[in-house]
Amino acid sequence: MKFDLEFIDVAKAAKLLRLSPQRVRVLLAKGRLQGVCLASAGGRAIWRVHASLIRRPAKPGRPATKRRTAAAVNGGSEAKP
Repeated sequence: MKFDLEFIDVAKAAKLLRLSPQRVRVLLAKGRLQGVCLASAGGRAIWRVHASLIRRPAKPGRPATKRRTAAAVNGGSEAKP
């Protein structure tokens, strides 16, 4: 059985996905983009992205703010002072 995976560097993946290299690294670190982290060089991780460039979906919508989260916990309405 042949196990042949192709990997590309972060800069090329960023260009193909139309994202910044920093955003690609964040997606890799969060597990939303398939890739592998090689040994760190000088405190910076060296990432290689799988050539398929498959992005895992995230939760839709905006993250809840502290105010909305507090309102949900307190019964849905906030008393104004």
